[in-house]
Amino acid sequence: MPEKTRGSLRGVIEAPAPEAVTTLLGLLDLPEDINAKAGRWSKLAPWRLATTLSFGERKPEAFDVSVDGMLRGGRTIAKANIDGARGDWRAAPADFTASIETPDVDGFLDMISANGALPVDGGERGPGKVFVKAAGVASAGLVAVAEIASDNVNLEFNGRMSLSAGNALAAKGDIRLDAKDLRRVLALAGIPVAPGTAGTPVSGAILAAHDGTRLTLASQSARIGSATVSGVLNYTSAPDGQPATVDVDLSADQASLPALLASISAKSVPVTDAAIALPVKPEPNTKRRQAQAQAAAEAAASAPQSIWSAAAFDLAPLDRINGQVKASFRSLSLEPGLAMKDARLDVALSPGRLEVRRLEGAVLGGKAISAFGIDRQPAGAAITGSLKVNVSSKGSAESGVDDAIEGDVAALSIDFSGKALSPQAMIGAMTGKGQLVIGDVTISGVSPKAVSEVSDAALLAKGPSSGAPLVEALKVALKENALKLGKVTVPVEISDASLKLAPVEIEMAEGRARFDTVLDLQTLRIDSGWKIEGKSAARAAPSVPGAAGLAGVAAVPKPVAAERRFLPPVSVVYTGRLADLAAMEPAIVAEELERELAVRRMERDVDELERIRALDEQRARKERERQEALEAERARQLQLEKDAAPDGATPAPAPGPEGKGNTTGASGPDAAAATPAAAGNPLPEALETDAAENTAAGETQSSQARAPSRPQPTVKKKPPQKSWQPFQISPYP
Repeated sequence: MPEKTRGSLRGVIEAPAPEAVTTLLGLLDLPEDINAKAGRWSKLAPWRLATTLSFGERKPEAFDVSVDGMLRGGRTIAKANIDGARGDWRAAPADFTASIETPDVDGFLDMISANGALPVDGGERGPGKVFVKAAGVASAGLVAVAEIASDNVNLEFNGRMSLSAGNALAAKGDIRLDAKDLRRVLALAGIPVAPGTAGTPVSGAILAAHDGTRLTLASQSARIGSATVSGVLNYTSAPDGQPATVDVDLSADQASLPALLASISAKSVPVTDAAIALPVKPEPNTKRRQAQAQAAAEAAASAPQSIWSAAAFDLAPLDRINGQVKASFRSLSLEPGLAMKDARLDVALSPGRLEVRRLEGAVLGGKAISAFGIDRQPAGAAITGSLKVNVSSKGSAESGVDDAIEGDVAALSIDFSGKALSPQAMIGAMTGKGQLVIGDVTISGVSPKAVSEVSDAALLAKGPSSGAPLVEALKVALKENALKLGKVTVPVEISDASLKLAPVEIEMAEGRARFDTVLDLQTLRIDSGWKIEGKSAARAAPSVPGAAGLAGVAAVPKPVAAERRFLPPVSVVYTGRLADLAAMEPAIVAEELERELAVRRMERDVDELERIRALDEQRARKERERQEALEAERARQLQLEKDAAPDGATPAPAPGPEGKGNTTGASGPDAAAATPAAAGNPLPEALETDAAENTAAGETQSSQARAPSRPQPTVKKKPPQKSWQPFQISPYP
């Protein structure tokens, strides 16, 4: 500017389209870097600005500019007073003020952002106000205040700004931020991120510093989403379109792994019915159809939803950056209720690739360590990685120390890979193999001993044998008994969006258990099915006390040997969210066992009836043999008495079975003589022994071999016969 120039220039700058602004800037012949930055203002066309340029009016070397008009439909007022315009104006005092009211404050932020060539699309746009005030010496530092106020962003900056000889703008100060969209705030700082972060709110106090090439953001307590975050972000731009360098070190009280993966995805666009123009035949609007539609809608709403984003991968922002991100999380959740505690994340960023060098944390009572890489593909992305989970009886080790603690309880290791368009599709397309090593541990809820105890009680009529009472008894017994697994190695496979354990069978003295487990990787719901077979006696033991111990009862069936055979399997299924694993209640199906118990109880009843019948038959046979022996002995005694009696005498009859004499025998002294002879011949010793055995068995038969003889009646002698007389009455009937 000439030294003696003085005066003012007034006019109206009008540019109906961005091209007109570009032409105007070309006429001003500005330096290339300034021209590039000023060119962004063309996005605010149409322009209509009343402009006044004053030279040397306020001070001999002063240069003042004032602008008042419309930019993109919003009122704009700006004023700049520079005291040393004829010399090094950066070393002279200056005062800048600008106030812009715009109907699209988000578009204005896109224009002034450091990466204005990459505007932030989507989101709610609305009016807002921008105010900037700076005063002081530009080279030494201007005291600056800046405010952005809108429904979506509220930002206040209070600090110092400086402009070096190379037109490098430096600033340092405090920022108070409250924004609905993290992506828009990072774009304002020049940091590119994928649209998946859109809609994440951010607020808090941030210390910001920029030296012209390097931006540093630090906070002790900022809110991102629902997390409290502290840490430092360094972003260094590179010339000539080279990737910038980012270095992040932060810590947070909580985060979500699915949400972190969504940050490298495009924004999800919901598909509405209007977007699918398929011809649909109208159906009658009946109450039945309405009820069916409502039931279908409720079923769809209650069905488990995938925890992963369905939006396509978007790794384009990675083309602009190199660097690393180190983060620690007090809780890194997979789903509500299931999280990695004290998690640490180490990520390397490079064009087209995101590499998780290490992700570790305590989960499910053990320690998990994973590493994987995501590479951009022509369609979507590809992932390769590995996962290890070690559960130890000593507890989980702290993150950041040695690798996983020894998994003496369980150790899972698996390698996986896949290609897909989105995180959700990636889980479905992922494949992998590995193994699960289970240590010498015991688990409750699946013991065959429990099934055996309930079955034995049912067979002895000491417990329920059918229906809901049987199922409830099994639940109680399963909780009270534990199964010792021993060391088992189970092959593991990832396919069809599931982590599947190969079927395993464990056999022991009390029975055997077979199980297979599937974990749905989309919803993190587990389904573990167990077939538990207990053992029970092949035939029930007799219930008649002492039946098997009766002496001489050889024909009664002896108790069956204590051989135990497998019962039909009881199905025990644990299903639900992996987060609720410790509190899952089993679903028990025992229909086959119920039928088997009914059959075995029938067999037991038949066995008891057979034993009782055989015992009754044996007693009846024994009684018949005893009676036959008594009859034979009486016949022998009679024969002996007959042989020993004098000629013509009739021996007294032996007593009958009931101890009564024979009323048809002889009379007289011969009969009396026969009585002591009969009394002096007892039954054989074998019969006495047999009678004693019958008495020990509870029988009430007589213990004597022969009942004592009853006194013989006196036989009347005939009176002397007299001479016969007609119609004489005989004394004998």
